[in-house]
Parts: sequence; C-alpha cells; structure tokens
Amino acid sequence: MIKTWRLFIISTLCLAGTAASMHLTNIHINHIKTGVPSSCSFNESFDCDAVNTSRWSEVEGIPVAHLGMLTYLFGLMITLAATFDEKKRVKAHALLFLLSSWCVIFSIYMAYIALVVIKSICVWCLSLYVINIL
Repeated sequence: MIKTWRLFIISTLCLAGTAASMHLTNIHINHIKTGVPSSCSFNESFDCDAVNTSRWSEVEGIPVAHLGMLTYLFGLMITLAATFDEKKRVKAHALLFLLSSWCVIFSIYMAYIALVVIKSICVWCLSLYVINIL
C-alpha cells in the first residue's frame, strides 16, 4: 500500500512533469509557427528546437510533449484519488507502477533518439527524463 507521504511526492513529480510538458508544448508550437528559436537552444549539443521539432516530436500531428502532459495529469488524478480514498490505494499502486514503467521506457527511447539520432540534448526533455526516473 502507498503511504500518504509517497503520494505527496508522486503528486509533486506529476505537477512538475505537467508544467515542463506544457512548456515544451508551447516551445514546439511557437517554433513551428514562427521559426523563432527558443530560449533553450544554446548550441548544436544543447538545442531544444532541434529535438522538440524533429520528426519524433509528434505522433499523428500531436506534440509528444502534449501527450506527456496528459500522462502526468492522469498520474496526478490517480494519486489524488488514492490520497482521499484508502480503498483505492492498492489499485493506484498498480496503475502508478505501470504508468511510471511506461514513462521510464519511453524516456529511454526518447533519450536515445535525442543523443544518437538527432545528436542534441533538449534541457527540458532532460528534466522530464529525470522526473520519470524519480
């Protein structure tokens, strides 16, 4: 069973992930619309725009960052439900385990794409990788 303090930490991570994903979605949309570089594009090695507007940054026209935001919000809903209803904690534990496992696997995949294929790191994406691992 998940203890309340752990649910608080998970909720905080979900909120941080939601905020970072919203920011990444905003960067993605603004760069595509205007072509103006984002504030986190420093050089070839650290270029959020190269990563965040690559062909891997969308699924069927939807920014991956936006899908990430929805995933973090789903995790937040699960933790809030478990916080206020002890009966839901066992199911919440299983759901959060599956959700976090998926997020870590997807982060590894996206990190591989960024580092090996695109050869550039997005600082905001890196923050999401850390959130997912935590």
